[in-house]
Amino acid sequence: MMEELDRYVRWRRLHGYWLTFLFQQAMRQVNSLYFMAACQLYAEAQINANEDLLLSSLENAYNASEQLLAMHENEGEEQLRRVAGNFHGRMRRVYGYYRQWYTSRPYCEINPLTEHLYSEKTFFDLWKAFPEQKKPRSLIVPDDYLEVISQCKKTENVYCCIVARRFLGILYQGQGEWEEAQEQFRLGLEEAQKVSLETEIGHFHRLYGFALSQTGQLQEAARQFEKAIVYESHPAFSYWQALSMRELGDLRMKMTPFVIDLSHTPVEIELAMRAYKAGRLMFEGNIGMGIVPVSRAIKQQFFRSYTDNALQAAVVLKNNLEILAEIEAAGPRYVTELVAEGAVINALPADGQKRFRQARAIFHEHLTTFNEKKALDQDFSQYVASVKGNREARRFYLETRTKLTGPLTLAQVSDKIAQKVLALRLPNVMFLLFHVGEEQTFGTLLDCGLGKMWTGTIGFGERYWRAQHESYQKALEEAKGLPDPSVGMIQLLDKLLASYEDVLNPLLEPFLPLLKDRHLKIFPRLFLNEVPLHALSIDGKRLIEYCNVSYAQTLGLFLRVHQYQDQPHKSTSSYRMLMICDDKSAPHYQGAIQHLNHVYTKNLRVVQNPSWQEFVASLRSCPTDIFFACHGKYNPDDPAASKLFFSKSDEVTFSKLFSELDLAGCQCVTLGACESGLGRTIVTAEYLGLPIAFFAAGVRYVIGSLWEVNQLTAAMLLSHHYELLQTGQYTIPSALNEAQRVIMQISKDQVIAWIRANLPNRVNRLEPLIRRMRDPPFSNPYYWAGFYVAGDV
Repeated sequence: MMEELDRYVRWRRLHGYWLTFLFQQAMRQVNSLYFMAACQLYAEAQINANEDLLLSSLENAYNASEQLLAMHENEGEEQLRRVAGNFHGRMRRVYGYYRQWYTSRPYCEINPLTEHLYSEKTFFDLWKAFPEQKKPRSLIVPDDYLEVISQCKKTENVYCCIVARRFLGILYQGQGEWEEAQEQFRLGLEEAQKVSLETEIGHFHRLYGFALSQTGQLQEAARQFEKAIVYESHPAFSYWQALSMRELGDLRMKMTPFVIDLSHTPVEIELAMRAYKAGRLMFEGNIGMGIVPVSRAIKQQFFRSYTDNALQAAVVLKNNLEILAEIEAAGPRYVTELVAEGAVINALPADGQKRFRQARAIFHEHLTTFNEKKALDQDFSQYVASVKGNREARRFYLETRTKLTGPLTLAQVSDKIAQKVLALRLPNVMFLLFHVGEEQTFGTLLDCGLGKMWTGTIGFGERYWRAQHESYQKALEEAKGLPDPSVGMIQLLDKLLASYEDVLNPLLEPFLPLLKDRHLKIFPRLFLNEVPLHALSIDGKRLIEYCNVSYAQTLGLFLRVHQYQDQPHKSTSSYRMLMICDDKSAPHYQGAIQHLNHVYTKNLRVVQNPSWQEFVASLRSCPTDIFFACHGKYNPDDPAASKLFFSKSDEVTFSKLFSELDLAGCQCVTLGACESGLGRTIVTAEYLGLPIAFFAAGVRYVIGSLWEVNQLTAAMLLSHHYELLQTGQYTIPSALNEAQRVIMQISKDQVIAWIRANLPNRVNRLEPLIRRMRDPPFSNPYYWAGFYVAGDV
């Protein structure tokens, strides 16, 4: 029976999936030793559907084998060790695949038709059957596959023959030998259809269609993609169907006339847009069911290769809904999901919410991002330790999260999000959305009061921005090592902003008349998240001097936190602020405390150098705002290890904040700490940093910093921000923006007066430094532009 089920998995995708699922459930029910084998077979069937929970199936089998091994220390120990080792090896292959493709390499270098777990699985199957031919994949030449094919004359070897033809065609494809690739794909398709090898037919249709398109045989290529779509129409194969649909969209764009008459839109563009939209909806439905964060990120990164052409089609058609939906679909979905998840779990009992957050942090810890500086074995061993040591927490998260699939999937559908955004009528609010493509960058301006949109492009793509990012990071490390880091930072930021101004100003200058005295919300992508775009100089003035500026990672995040009010926040006696202060390492924030004590009187509570328990206890008073006046450290290699330092001895990581905080009812968190607003963005599908921990906890706004800020100007800036906010005349973004305008223009005498009033014990040290500066002393963006506000308008 096991052999027959294994054959079903290899040959009959849908039958194999459901038979192994039922077999696994039955073996679990009767507590059979065959449960482990059933998990393995089900995992193989899940790979056929590109379902990311296959890793959980392998985890179940591995844990069961480890439990048996602990119970039978002598009897059958060697055999059980081999069983456990088998599952350990399979988990490592899947984990290694995730780690390989969760990468900073440009997405245009990745072929979604060939780089998937099914390809990994069948490659392993092939060389398991022909171990004498096995060699590293990079060293394989066509003769190796031809040798396998020549040995597969017997009927029982037809599976390996067909798989070998697929890999041979892919190898020819990679070498640009398109006619040879077409021949192998055609032969493999015919052989697969002849023996009804269901697992291979859809892949061959797609690969054959792609190869045909490369030699100009567009009509026949379209037929191959359409056949793949029909063949894989069952909902269980929505990922593969979505892939075929997006490929068909690209093909339709290739069929478009070179010169387009905009008064008569070619039918090919309309057909392409339909295919793109259908593929996007199928894709989003598929990954909405996914629970492994890194698996979803990889799939989304693969699908970005279709976004550029889809956006081009939407722009030609002047279809605003499609433009917004494509930009949103290609953005950091993880942000939207976490915020939506935070809202959905509010329906759980209070203890269930707490348990869910803690279990989610455990599950996500090793399956969200990877530290590229670590070795695979180091990362994998930590993951396996979590699988063994946190079985119950991981099981609870999976079961609970699976029940939330419906509402969480709906919350992330880009079309629904785009429809809601276009229906907004927010007077004097403009959205600026970026999409970074392979060869160009799209900038879309949406007037949220009138519903009008404008889209422009610039001829700089991902490689350009990546080069800017890498140069900036290298110079940033050098600046931190200088005796006076501020000198290096001033020069570095001037250079950074100048390079961005050269590229972005042609896109932004036409928008300036539309922005004056408005609120501009910017949705950056990739490395643009690290740049203070509000400090860009356009036509002789900073962007922040034309309008108020705030940020958001996704439209989905914005909709979740949005509570638009016609009037700014009113000052009331119920407005309360909590300040967490490290008075030893961040002494200048004592000046902010002194200043705000006069403004907030009884509504300001300051907790100096608290432990984590003391901080949590202080939240029971339900503060409206939380102000972290302390140090912070962003870890770009492992964002979950990014920290806030409550004191020299108490540090709090992203993971702890993510797992234990419930801040529903808290309006704004201000992170006065250095680098507290940074997020990992090397994979565009994700944005992971301290702000997201607070959004996930229920906060509406987060103020963070982009670099190691000057502590004196940070104290002055943020204290003035809260003073303005308390007047009731400003929203949180407009108060921060106005405070920044004040700081960039403040005179030396005014700075010294503030120091004398609020930091009298530091006057002798600080006044000579201010006297030596030019007037105004803080005009450079280094002093004021590091802070930004994200969230609502």
